[in-house]
Amino acid sequence: TYGFYSIDPDGNGSAGSFNVYCDMTANGGGWTLIMKAVNASFLYIDVLWEDNSVLNENDFNFTVSGSKSKYRSFNTVSFKEIRTSDTDNFANSYIYNTGNNYANAKALFSGPGIQISSGSLNAYFNDRTPANGRHWSRCGSFEPTVLNVGINQDEYLDDYGLLGGGGFLCNWGGSARFGQRVNGYNGGYGNMQGQGWGTRYQQGEWLGTSERNFPITQLLWVR
Repeated sequence: TYGFYSIDPDGNGSAGSFNVYCDMTANGGGWTLIMKAVNASFLYIDVLWEDNSVLNENDFNFTVSGSKSKYRSFNTVSFKEIRTSDTDNFANSYIYNTGNNYANAKALFSGPGIQISSGSLNAYFNDRTPANGRHWSRCGSFEPTVLNVGINQDEYLDDYGLLGGGGFLCNWGGSARFGQRVNGYNGGYGNMQGQGWGTRYQQGEWLGTSERNFPITQLLWVR
């Protein structure tokens, strides 16, 4: 039902075959693991989202706190759907159908921002990702409500001029590679923060500027 399979993504090319970890049961099966985080975090600005590097590629232990991996499959396996799941029950998950065929996850995460309107991703990460004083009301009437969920959020937030700048009592530094941003509402000041994969949270000038993110315990799959 799940375990290691040998694949050769480029066929007769020079890369050769290697082992990947697959889930052949949950959510219809056919999923290839590309990343893991066990009470650990990837920074939004980590270069590994957009390069050919790997990280702890032979570590498939899903219980050791503080461990994280980026597998070779991230750079080599084509897909149309991406899924984030719990580490102890793969069926507890959220799936996003990109609507496009990607050659690999690097192509997705080095590409443009994608807004996701589904409220189910909000609910999924609300249950699984720590948030500092999460407050759901909007920070100022000028905040576009459609900007809460997506992929490569920095990219489309910049299109609206909302990243790292500010409105009165607001800082728009929060975002995620795959997830959402929420209003942190720190003592009345609406500092945005990311929840999900590759988060960032920039505390605003009223409270002293600091860049940080929050750990998650999730697996990232493609199909």
